[in-house]
Amino acid sequence: MSELIAFDHVTKTYASGDAVQDLNLKIHTGELFVLVGESGSGKTTTLKMINRLIAPTSGTIQFKGQDITSYPIRELRWQIGYVLQQIALFPNMTVGQNIALIPELRHMPKAEVTNRVDELLDSVGLPPEQYRNRFPKALSGGEQQRVGILRAFANKPPVVLMDEPFSALDPLSRNQLQELVLDLHQRLNMTIVFVTHDMNEAMRLGDRIAVMRDGQLVQCDTPQAIAKSPATDWVAEFFAGTKARLMEAPLRKLTAFATPDTAPNRPLTSPDALLKSILPVIAQGEKVTIQTDSGKFKIDAQAVLNFLAANA
Repeated sequence: MSELIAFDHVTKTYASGDAVQDLNLKIHTGELFVLVGESGSGKTTTLKMINRLIAPTSGTIQFKGQDITSYPIRELRWQIGYVLQQIALFPNMTVGQNIALIPELRHMPKAEVTNRVDELLDSVGLPPEQYRNRFPKALSGGEQQRVGILRAFANKPPVVLMDEPFSALDPLSRNQLQELVLDLHQRLNMTIVFVTHDMNEAMRLGDRIAVMRDGQLVQCDTPQAIAKSPATDWVAEFFAGTKARLMEAPLRKLTAFATPDTAPNRPLTSPDALLKSILPVIAQGEKVTIQTDSGKFKIDAQAVLNFLAANA
């Protein structure tokens, strides 16, 4: 897997001390990479150094094999989408204008911009004819955050940074937007760097998770690997209560090579149910159906078993 972003001995120091200490980290092209930690751990500082909102005190950061300081700042940020917790939609611009902002600044043809806006709105369940010309004040908090996410993705940047974008939302909206991020990541094949203090959110979203504490990188690996072999007692405690969610990511990723099933024969809602339904039919090579938040999918039983074995 190719390397998109690399931190090389990066430190950020303020008068009060080091916010980030000697950070060495690589983020791969196409992965959903999560930075997780308590408040003050350095995760947001790390994120903001990628698009030069914060400058490191020492060390270097590379983007696409090139030092980020060698890019003109506008060129760099046009290649990096950014989603804030505060959403920050322009209140005097319509939904369509907010989403189209960066593509228009980059002189994308008008017809292409219009099509892009409509496609994106459709993809997140906001019918263009109903939402394109609305202003942000006419939207709910969850709808505003969807538009903020679409704006970051509209220019098709190589990477999107997301800084605790759902922490202020109610649980239902948060769950729906997590599913949206997973869906956009899978369909658009973009790299996402996602900051959260919620370990359950990190476990649900991350291909890999970087655990930070007091400005230091404590551990970086897949959710399954970290939960199985935490680097410290603190990491083990921080992950406590999340192991039940470990199989969500493998089950979700199975849908990448599954086919939608409109007449399921074995709806499944948990890893245990999945395995119990698969084992009796493997010899016959039957297909089984898994139930996810995104729908029901039919998959070859042996393929499921192989996949779960590889991700156990």
